[in-house]
Amino acid sequence: MILSMVRHGEPARAASGELQNDPPLSPLGVAQMQETGGLLRADGYDAVFASNLRRATESARCALGPDVPVSEVADLAEFDRDSDYLHYEDGADVWQRYREGDLSPWGTTAEEFRQRVVTALEAIRIKHVGERVVAVCHGGVINIFLAWILGESALRLFAPDYGSVSRFEYRADAGWSVRELNARPPTRAPGAPVRSVPAARAGASWN
Repeated sequence: MILSMVRHGEPARAASGELQNDPPLSPLGVAQMQETGGLLRADGYDAVFASNLRRATESARCALGPDVPVSEVADLAEFDRDSDYLHYEDGADVWQRYREGDLSPWGTTAEEFRQRVVTALEAIRIKHVGERVVAVCHGGVINIFLAWILGESALRLFAPDYGSVSRFEYRADAGWSVRELNARPPTRAPGAPVRSVPAARAGASWN
């Protein structure tokens, strides 16, 4: 199985009311995901999943079009799903707590977050043996899954760009491995290299 985890596009700023903790995409976010769609179509896919947060479901449809079936999975939502949304890139003080591995400001723990994300992705893997799967989700979700594969306890190992694609592979004889992190459409930054890491043995088990 090849799993392409996509970080959503940039969310709108200054959202208010019911959109404050579940904002839609900004115009830039829409453009980012339309570019990302080219990467996903070039790879091909058999199934598409998305977090049930608006910024993820909108991203999936912007990238692949309104006619592509997208299955929403609540457990692929970010750890901040029950809080007002704060842009990580804006540098709010609370994000230091996240970088230190503390999710208590969001009413959860690192272990609870890891458990629900890994459980959700393992369920998808079991149903899609040998297929190519797209999961549009969030930076924290991608990081916690990567950390689990590598046997790391940190919540954040790298900074996925908006609309970036991180690819993982599952083989029955080797488990999960990392194929590439933070791939971006070449049209987004002409001449900029795609940041990636070589495939690595998963070294993780799931019971």
